[in-house]
Amino acid sequence: MAPRAPGRAMDIPPEIWSLVADELLYDASSNLHRRKSGAWHTPRLSCRYMGINRFFYALYLSLKYGEVVWRKLDERLLYELRELQKPTVAGHVRRLVVSSWFIDYLVKRDRTLPPPSQASVPEAFGFVSTLEALQSALTSLIWTPLPAGKMPVSASTSSDSVLQLMTNAIPNMRNVVAYRFELRDMNLTTQTQGFLRAAQLPFGGNLRKLAVQTTIFNFGALLDFAGLENLDEIELHFDYTSHGSSDAAAVSTLAQREALALERNIIPFIKSRKNVLRSLIIASYSSLDLSPFFRSIGPFPSLRVLSLHILLDESHLSDVDALIDFLRLVTSSLTHLEIRPGTPEASPGEQIGLTGWSQNTPCQNRRRRSYLRVQIALVRNPDILQSLQGLHLPVGNFEWCFHLIKRTSRSLTHLSLSDHLFASSDNKLLELLDIFASNPFKVVSLLLHVQTLSTDLIKLLARKLPGLQSLVLIFEDFFRYVSPPLQM
Repeated sequence: MAPRAPGRAMDIPPEIWSLVADELLYDASSNLHRRKSGAWHTPRLSCRYMGINRFFYALYLSLKYGEVVWRKLDERLLYELRELQKPTVAGHVRRLVVSSWFIDYLVKRDRTLPPPSQASVPEAFGFVSTLEALQSALTSLIWTPLPAGKMPVSASTSSDSVLQLMTNAIPNMRNVVAYRFELRDMNLTTQTQGFLRAAQLPFGGNLRKLAVQTTIFNFGALLDFAGLENLDEIELHFDYTSHGSSDAAAVSTLAQREALALERNIIPFIKSRKNVLRSLIIASYSSLDLSPFFRSIGPFPSLRVLSLHILLDESHLSDVDALIDFLRLVTSSLTHLEIRPGTPEASPGEQIGLTGWSQNTPCQNRRRRSYLRVQIALVRNPDILQSLQGLHLPVGNFEWCFHLIKRTSRSLTHLSLSDHLFASSDNKLLELLDIFASNPFKVVSLLLHVQTLSTDLIKLLARKLPGLQSLVLIFEDFFRYVSPPLQM
C-alpha cells in the first residue's frame, strides 16, 4: 500500500480552525491582563498566528476585532488603535462603540497638564497617579502599573495623537454593521465634530443598527448619515437637558426648543426608514412631551421589535391615545413589545423616598400611577397586541395585566414582568401560570420579581412551565426556606 500523503492545513475543515482560534483568542486575552516578570503581554497577531493560512488569518482578525469599544485610555486601547491603522485589520470591525466622555476626558486632561518644559517627570507621574486613582474609584477597575522606567500611557500620549489614531482608523472600517455613539449631555466640541464627520463617511452601505445617546439638541449633527440603505435597527436615547433655571418661562422655552429639534431632526430621520425598519428603541429622560412624536411617526410595515423606556405621566405623555394609535399602526407586524416606565419627578411637597424592593415606595407608586393610564387604554383596545411572541410590561393592576397576557398567550414565548413581587403561595402567580395551561411548553423564557427564592417556587415553575429554557428571578430574600432540598 502506498504511503498516505501528509495532510495540508488547507484541508482542515473551517470548524476545526474556529475551535483553534477560540482557544488562542482566550489565551491572548488572558495574557494581556497577566503580569509576568514586570512585562505586559499583548497578542502577537501577525508574527505568531497570521501565517498559518488565509482562512485562519481572516477568522482570527474577525474574532479579535469584531467588536471595538473606545471608553478608556490604556495600553490595550493604544495597541488596538495601532493595529486598526492597517486596512486589513480595520476591515474586520463589525461593531463600534464610542463614548464621547472618553474624548472629552482626553482634551480636558491635556488642558490641565503643565507644558513639558515646566513639569518634571516625577510631577507628571504624581498628577497622572491622582487621575488614575480617581478613575479607578469611579469605574471599579484596577489600574495595573507598567514596568519601571516606562511612562504611563495617559501621561505620554496626547489627546491629539489618540484622536488622530481614532480618526484615521474609521475610514477603513467599511464593514461595520452596528455603531453606538454616546455623547450624553456633553456639548459638541471641535474634536468631537471632526471625529463624527470621519465616522459618517464609511458606515453608510453596511450599517444595520445605529444607537445614539445624547440630548435632543445634538441629534442633528449625529444623524447626518448618507446612504443608509440597509439600516433597519434604530436606538435613540434622549438625555435630560438641564433647564438652568427654575423659572417657569425658561422651562417652557426649553420645552419648545426641544420639540422643534425633535420635529426637524429626529422625526424625519426615523420616517426615512419607515419601510424597512425592523427594530425601534426609544429611551427618553428629557422633559419633552412625546405625544406629538408618536403622532408623527409610522406606520412601519416591517417593525417587529418596539422598546419604550419613557416617562408616562401627563407632562411627558399628555395624550395616551397617541401611543395607543401608534401601537395600532404596527400591531400587524409587531412580535416583541417592551414598555419600561421611568419614574416621574415628585410633586411639590411629596415625599421623595428611595427605590427599594418594597412595592410601596414613593418612587414605585409614582411610576405605577403613570403606567396605569397606559395600561387601562391597552385593555380597552382589544385589537392591539394580539400576536406577540415577546412581552415585557410592568404588572400595574394585576387584573388588567392578566387580560393583556391572556390576549396574546397563544403566540407568547417570552414573558417579562416588573414592578411586582410574586410569591410561590400567591394566587396571582398561580393565575398567571395557568394562562398557559393549554400549552405549557409554549413559554421558553420568563422573568419575574419574587419575594423569596425558594424550592417551592422553583418546583412550581418547573411544573407549570416545563418548556422553560431561560428563567430569571429577581428576588428579595435568598432561600429563606432551604428545606426540603430541591429535587426535580
